[in-house]
Formats: sequence, structure tokens, C-alpha cells
Amino acid sequence: MSIRARLILSLSLLITVFWLSAAMIARSVFVEEVDEILEDTLQGAGSRLLHAATHDRRPDDGAGASLEQDRDRDHDDDHDSDESDDRFDDWDMLSDGRSDYLAFEVRDGQDRLIMRSAGAGELLSERRERSGFYVTDEALLYSIADRASRYSVTVATARSHRDSAIAEATWALFLPMVALLALMAGTTFFLVRLFVAPVKDLSTELSKRAGTNLAPLDSAALPSELRPIAQSANLLMQRLQKAMDAERVFAANSTHELRTPIAGALAQVQQLRAEIGDGNGHVRAAEIEGALKRLANLGTRLLQLARADANLGQRQERQNLTPVLQAVVSEFTGRAVSPLAVILRDNLRQDLMVQMDADAFAIVVRNLIENAERHGASGSPIEIEVGADWTISVKNHGPVVSDEDLPTLKQRFQRGHSDAEGSGLGLAISDKLVTQSGGVLTLMSPARGYADGFEALIKLP
Repeated sequence: MSIRARLILSLSLLITVFWLSAAMIARSVFVEEVDEILEDTLQGAGSRLLHAATHDRRPDDGAGASLEQDRDRDHDDDHDSDESDDRFDDWDMLSDGRSDYLAFEVRDGQDRLIMRSAGAGELLSERRERSGFYVTDEALLYSIADRASRYSVTVATARSHRDSAIAEATWALFLPMVALLALMAGTTFFLVRLFVAPVKDLSTELSKRAGTNLAPLDSAALPSELRPIAQSANLLMQRLQKAMDAERVFAANSTHELRTPIAGALAQVQQLRAEIGDGNGHVRAAEIEGALKRLANLGTRLLQLARADANLGQRQERQNLTPVLQAVVSEFTGRAVSPLAVILRDNLRQDLMVQMDADAFAIVVRNLIENAERHGASGSPIEIEVGADWTISVKNHGPVVSDEDLPTLKQRFQRGHSDAEGSGLGLAISDKLVTQSGGVLTLMSPARGYADGFEALIKLP
């Protein structure tokens, strides 16, 4: 998992946990506040009802006089004051069902029921022996009694009302949080992506660095935390570039210096063979000549390899490589000794404008033709075709290369199972130069359109 994904996931989970914790704490505080408000409401309602019950009794009434009867008498009395008109407001509100949340009952000193509001029977089914708050499965209750009159009042509210209010508040608290969490996750993703972008850019630039590209990284635009990493990478690539340059210079110089003595030794051996003729030692002289030729060919390949390692194939602008292709083919077809049969088909019908160095292109084509000549069927022509899709195909008849050996032929000093002479560097050098130019070299066996043979297909950049 990437650092960006870890940051986004970690921050999202952390903020979610904090928000949920805060929401749970807020819910707990809300529940406590609701319970406190309910207790205050029950206590206030009980006190008001008890006050109304004790002050509604007339001096000539018995202790067990009915409040309903007192209320009837008060309503029939033409001399009652405005206060007596208001003293039953609480009774009217609760007893006739206009209150959906509170229920009450009033009892006298003999525990006789004086008055009960609508629906109170279900909530006040049990008698309470003392004053205070009670909690049942169905209701929250508060009982209060007057010592002088021995009247008692019990007020109750259904727990379903409390639970419904808490549930509505909880949903109102958590539902917006879902949208806020989604918004927070999107914001976190955007911010993390924005702030981690320099890390990704540095990683991308580092991934582009290889043996063919050791250009220093631009550390000026990087954050201060990443700047030392880029500077250390630049120092390492600088030291690596110096080491590779020294290796290439040594390979090129040593190969170049060996070509002259090898060429001199080869000329001497050829002169010796001419003098010996078929006499004693001609076989040994022929073997020495062959060894010197192989050594000269290896030197040529090593020089090409050194040039390939120096990024010979890279070129910024396009150039016409059609004359280069024709010149290389003419080298093989116009040889004074053993001219090669090469068939060139140009289906492109226009200049071969390619972003590739001319010397590198000539090395690639020459190596592929020499490979076809060395490993192809004797006497069969080599076919070179320039495709309309900007490809160059070099194919020949000959033994089929197995699927196991085909992928290894681009590696250095790999020759497969062929008995023909060779250094095992031609295809490796060609692949490196083509890759440097942005093209692709594909090897196929059997060749397309042939029952046997081998084909090298260059996809030009």
C-alpha cells in the first residue's frame, strides 16, 4: 500500500473515530439533559397539582370530598372569584386528554382515588409508598404528598416519549455526520494527494534514471524534507556516471588499440598461408587465421557495445535514414568475395524519417544482416522489408529457434544452440540501440510467412 493510501486511510479512520466519540459524548450529555428536564417537569407538575388539590378543599368539606364535586360546586356558584375560575386549569389540561405526555392521579389520606387523568391507569398501576422519583419499564414517575392534608399526587410520563425524543435527536446528530464524513474523506484525499505530489514526482523522476539516463534531479522545487534525498541521489548518480564513463573509455580504448595489432597479425598469417600453400603447417595457419578473425570481430562488437553504452542511439531530431539502409545493404550485395543475396522491399514509399542516430541505425541493420547470414540457410536470400507501419523486418530461412531460447538471444554473449561462429553480442547491441531511440526490437521464429527461419522486427520510433 502506498504512503498516500496509508495517510488517507489513517486520517479518515482517525477523524471518524474522533467524530464518533464526540457524537457519543454529545448523545450522553443530551440524554442526561433530557432526564433532568423530565425530572424537573414531573416535579413541577406534581407540586402544582398538589397545591391545587389541597387548596380546592372547602373548610366544611370532609377529608374525602371529591375534587370533581368541588369543581362542580365552584362552577355553579355565582359569587366565585376569578381565581376560582382558574384553579382547575391544570385539571382540565391533564384530565381531559389534552396532554399527550403527562398523566396523574390524586389520592386522599385514606388512599382513595380522588382524580385520575386519561390514560393514567396504564402508567400508575402500582402504588408508591413514599415520595420521590420512580422508574418502571413503561414510565417515569414522581410522587409527592402533603403532610397537613395527607393528599398525594403521582405524575408520570411514558418512557416511549423519552426514548422517541432521544432517538430523534440521535438520528439528527448522526445522519448529517455521514455526509460530513464523506465530505471530510474527499477533502482528506485531495489534501493528501496535493501534499504528497512532490514525493510522487520525485519517485517518477528516480524511476526514469538508469544506465542510459543519469541526469541530476532538480531539487530546487522540492520541499525541504525531500531535498536531501534528491541531493544524495544526485551525488550517487554522479559517482556512478564517472565509473561508467571510465569503464566505457577503457573498453573503447583497449578495443581500438587491439584492432591494429590484430589486423597486423592477421595480415602476417595470411601472407604465411600464401607462402606455405598446401605444405606443412597450412592447417595450423588456417586455424590461426580463423582465430584472429574471430578476435577482430569480437573487438568490433566490443567497440559497438561501448558506443551503445554511451547512448549512441539517442537523437532529438528526426533524420532520413533511407540512404543509410540502402548503403548498408549495398555493402553486402556488392562484396567482391561471396556477395550476399539481399532482397529490399520498401512499402513505405517515402523517406524513412526516424528519431535515431545514423551510425546507430547502420550498426543495427548491419548486425541483423550478419546474424541472418551467419545462422540462416546457406544460399537462401535475406529479405528486408520496410513496412508501411514504420517497421523494418529482416528475415531468413533456416532452423527454427525454440521458444525457450528466443527470449535469451537479446542478452549479452547468448548464442542459443547454434553451431555457427559468433560473439553473442550482435542482437544485444541492436536491441540496446533500438531501445535507446525509443523503438522496439522483436524476435520471431519461424518468420512470418515462412515455415522455418528467423525474423527480427524493428518498430521505429
